[in-house]
Amino acid sequence: MAKKPLILNTQGLKSLYRQAARDDQAELTSTTLLLLDVHDLGLGNCQSILIDKRRGKLWTKDSTTTLLKRFINWQNTDFFPAMQIMKQLHAGSAHHHAVPFVCGCKMIMPLSGYSRGATSWLCPLNLVHYTCLGTKQVGLQFKVNAGPDYILNESFASFRSLCRDTFAIAQKEITFMQQLAADFPPSMVSHVQKYCQQTFHDQDQTAPTASKELQNYRQQLITDVVRYTSSLIGEQPSADYLNQVNYAINHLYLRLR
Repeated sequence: MAKKPLILNTQGLKSLYRQAARDDQAELTSTTLLLLDVHDLGLGNCQSILIDKRRGKLWTKDSTTTLLKRFINWQNTDFFPAMQIMKQLHAGSAHHHAVPFVCGCKMIMPLSGYSRGATSWLCPLNLVHYTCLGTKQVGLQFKVNAGPDYILNESFASFRSLCRDTFAIAQKEITFMQQLAADFPPSMVSHVQKYCQQTFHDQDQTAPTASKELQNYRQQLITDVVRYTSSLIGEQPSADYLNQVNYAINHLYLRLR
């Protein structure tokens, strides 16, 4: 007999908690299936439940927001690329759209709509199939040749739309990287690296992280724009003002959506 799927409602989440092992070192990895927010269910120190295809069911005192921020801190970018692509995908729409995180094979999407607070997340690359089980129910299948493992009480139309957006973002990123990679053939890369090793051998050769470099480029662009717009009215922005603007805008793109 096929195993009955677990509904991810209050009762189902409490059932998962009873099955899970505590692990306050738990992190999002490539084998994570679901990251579930349970901070308001009165489960003591439990704030989040992770379901992982290797590690099984785990619960932790860390919130989903904390876990996701730590995960993104290890990646080569933040929410900035996905947010910009989402604006292109939904140009002209006044509706706030939930934004997934997409950076190559690191993909994770929120399970509910637009939110600034803690919410639950799914890793779509580990999802085998999803099924409409009703207007407000989505079946989530993580095993091949099996039925749904879990039932999500969310709008199927909204879930399907966000899933499509997530893969559309990934496709745009792939296209961009393929175009960029074409300008860096292996022979050229080898030649440049050999030259730099010989020429700058007495200098620090620590490779910059893509995330840090992108943040620096964004900060310089913001600074240039603020200085230019201020010059139009004959003013010169102070260093404190520039720092405040940079902090506010960078915080926007680092913040979970």
